[in-house]
Amino acid sequence: MTPNSSVLSRLRMCMDQGLYADVVLNSDHSGESYSGFITGIGDGYVAVQEVYDMRLEGTRVFSIVAVVDCVFEGDTKRGQQEILEWSGISQSSCVDWISLDDPKSCIESIANNHNWLAVHDGPGCDIGQIVSVGLKTFELLAVRPIGEWYEESFEISYDDVSHLNIGDHYSETYRRYMSRDC
Repeated sequence: MTPNSSVLSRLRMCMDQGLYADVVLNSDHSGESYSGFITGIGDGYVAVQEVYDMRLEGTRVFSIVAVVDCVFEGDTKRGQQEILEWSGISQSSCVDWISLDDPKSCIESIANNHNWLAVHDGPGCDIGQIVSVGLKTFELLAVRPIGEWYEESFEISYDDVSHLNIGDHYSETYRRYMSRDC
């Protein structure tokens, strides 16, 4: 499946111009929209530096074919961008090390650089460390919601992943908690 060319050109324009935009996903990937700055576009994925409640909320990585629209026009978006810039928030390339070309290289780049992420696979979300990367799957050692490691790591198929979060407040809090000295 190939990305919609008009959506791709809108994503590129927003990235090139540093525009604050809403990235809208298809119904197979929740149908939701996420606000932020486009920080990278590859053959397989798009990276969005998410803004939530007028603060940076890490980076979300979506399959490029899951994106059905990129909305950046209108007084509201222009006004919000002005407020964000006034408060010191603008597009950055804080995760330019993420490979956005294919699932395996994307997960490998995260494992080699940050190795902590939230994996959204359907209605659920798993947070943890990448243990290994294969051709069709990767292995994750996840944290239970109560702040304990699961006893065993498990495989996740690239096909089951709707999107990834890197550096968001929720998963980073778990990362800090799990790395504390006990």
